[in-house]
Amino acid sequence: MVNRHPSRSDYGRVSRTHQFNKVPTWRRLLGSWLTWFGVLATAAATAAVVGVVQRGTDKVTTPSKAAKIEVIDMLVDTPKDADSRPVSLDIKLHNTGTRRSIIKRAVLSIHKFTMFKECAGQGGGLGVSATYGLNMPVRPKPGQKVEVPLSQQLGPDEADRFKIELNLPQSSAWIENPDQGKLFVYQVGVTLIRDTNSKAVNLGDAVVALPITITVHEQQFFLTKENAEIHYYDWLSGGPEAGAGIRQCLRANNVTLRQYMTAAGAKPKWFSELSSELVS
Repeated sequence: MVNRHPSRSDYGRVSRTHQFNKVPTWRRLLGSWLTWFGVLATAAATAAVVGVVQRGTDKVTTPSKAAKIEVIDMLVDTPKDADSRPVSLDIKLHNTGTRRSIIKRAVLSIHKFTMFKECAGQGGGLGVSATYGLNMPVRPKPGQKVEVPLSQQLGPDEADRFKIELNLPQSSAWIENPDQGKLFVYQVGVTLIRDTNSKAVNLGDAVVALPITITVHEQQFFLTKENAEIHYYDWLSGGPEAGAGIRQCLRANNVTLRQYMTAAGAKPKWFSELSSELVS
């Protein structure tokens, strides 16, 4: 048997083993625990980062679909001749969303109403169209609502235009009816109801006048510069005293009409044409 002398590396290994054996047990256990804790913490942080990245990726790849209706315009379309067609609200919409939207109905909330009586006239019936979209009440209360069913669809990035025709009940045009020969002016708020969740689309306010269009040559409801400079009403009524009463009635109508002319929202075109001709 050959006796081998310990090499220098053996002395080092023995020395390190001896030193390790001198380390207390609690310190060795603590070191092992800290090592495992670091491994677990690193794994948890990695999983969290991966989860955030995955969730962020999900938001990009699976966007939610929803309709978004924007109001392009709303005009009050008033015909020159009441017998030709009814007054209507001309509505233009655009669906800028990514899902089709179904417009179910329109709701008109009456904010204000005035029934103008003729101050001077020679009779004659008022023609009313036989077809219309919505009958307006002839004596509404403030806040009263009237609805009309609609069936409009707007696909993604589609635009649409439709009209809501307004008129008076057919009975108001009868010769025997006390409302015959009057001008009905309404200030309304217009709202569309769409889709199964009945989401509201606010179109804003509008002022409509039924059933006729008033011109600058009008003589029955309002006092204009043209008629104020002549003795037309004196001749029509049979004398200066009666004519003065007619002009007073017309001036009062002018004051009320100006309130509607300055109201917010869409208005008939003839409002701007008549405004500068009204006598204060």
